[in-house]
Amino acid sequence: MKRVLLALIAIFIFSVQEDTEAKVIWDGGEIVEGQSGKMTFKKDVKVYKQLPNGQYESLVVKRNTYFRVYKIEYSYNKTYYWMSSGYRVQATDLVIFKEVPYEVKEQVMKDYYYYVSNPNGAEFRTRRSDTLGTVVKKVDTGYSFFGPSVNNGYITQSFWETIYCDEEECQPQEKVTNGFINAKNVKQAEKTAAPYKNDSYLVLTKDVRLYSNPITKQYQKDYSLSSTYFDKQTVSILPKGTVVQTSGKLVGGLLQVGDSPYYYQSAYIDLKNVAPLPKPTTQYLQYGQDLSDANTGWDYVSIAGLGTSYVPRNEAVQVYATNGIKSFVSYKGKYGFVPSKALSSKKANVPFITGVIAPKSDLTITYHNLHFTSSMNKPTVLTSNDGKSWLLDDGDGFVYEETDSYFRFKHQHGSTSYPGYGWYTIQKPIQKGAKIESYGKVLTIFDTYTTPAGTFKNVFLTDMGYYIAPGYGVIQFWDSAYATEIK
Repeated sequence: MKRVLLALIAIFIFSVQEDTEAKVIWDGGEIVEGQSGKMTFKKDVKVYKQLPNGQYESLVVKRNTYFRVYKIEYSYNKTYYWMSSGYRVQATDLVIFKEVPYEVKEQVMKDYYYYVSNPNGAEFRTRRSDTLGTVVKKVDTGYSFFGPSVNNGYITQSFWETIYCDEEECQPQEKVTNGFINAKNVKQAEKTAAPYKNDSYLVLTKDVRLYSNPITKQYQKDYSLSSTYFDKQTVSILPKGTVVQTSGKLVGGLLQVGDSPYYYQSAYIDLKNVAPLPKPTTQYLQYGQDLSDANTGWDYVSIAGLGTSYVPRNEAVQVYATNGIKSFVSYKGKYGFVPSKALSSKKANVPFITGVIAPKSDLTITYHNLHFTSSMNKPTVLTSNDGKSWLLDDGDGFVYEETDSYFRFKHQHGSTSYPGYGWYTIQKPIQKGAKIESYGKVLTIFDTYTTPAGTFKNVFLTDMGYYIAPGYGVIQFWDSAYATEIK
């Protein structure tokens, strides 16, 4: 009997410890889900609640006793605080009320995943009604969102709107409107803790499809795996070895993963298909590369050198996993993705350039989006009239000069050059790390580099984002302006 009693005491202590760790304490009291504030009284008072038969029941509460308030009612210029069990108290000088801050409420708010299942869609309204109040947002069937638990048959969702005005001194303002949706129009899945912490990196142990909806178990259709604009591949199944990042939550029993720690786009996966990262191996980058913080094309990936995690050519990196397209690596304490083809167990032979770099005079070069032109996302055809400049009629394009000892160019926009005003001059022979006047340096040299216009040898990249091929000039600028055809 004594052993049983000790075991029960141990279980009780363990349970109390677990509950204590889970509690959120604010202003000396535990805060629970749905609580709006806390209330005490300056002296003993009597509170009332109305029974179903219309009669009232009273309760005497003692001075300084702490009560939770779940609802604040404003009626006929009077304020009422609703306690648990249906008791209501009018705000007077005897009542000391403190509202729970939102950031504290958020800590105890149960988060659920909701999916609009009504075939006719649904509406978020400013009141808990299907007909009253104004419509905040209309949504179609399949619309999904995260929100608190159902309250009086409705779910709350906040909508942000930026308000602009034409007055000179008027600043844009953000307006937040709460909308309520009828719970009968949705299906619900609870969001709970996962066995992996928030922001954990995990590797896929098999080829998998991600779920886009944890309730209907609908699959995501296509995923774009990329590291630069031209290293993009679209796949229907994420291959084994792909690294994903988790929010540390299970939604409907599925693990939530995303493209970045911010989870603007999330998907869901079975726990049995992931594992912690293995121990890394050491490999070398075959060309300079920024570490991308995203495993997919969902995020814009900066050009090499403009990010905060540029890795020079032939630097050793720690490789944790690879799927044949992307590899997850770390470099000097920073983590990210690089193209798998950029890695090798041996260092690369680094070329240097001594020959002609300026384009041949008889070339016509077509670009996709040359930046700062009226065409923007339309092809831009640059031709040379003098053998030194490749321009549009309005002056947009590139101007080149070259001797045996140096090469220089301008990115011209109309009558001015972009960025800055002047030449970018590089002394020959051109090699990795070479200084560029008036700005920057050569970040790396590629043995080969491919755009839709073809594959080029000994392409060098400057830290302003220009990819320059000997005999062709600028073949790419940043990630979205590139040569598509050269004749």
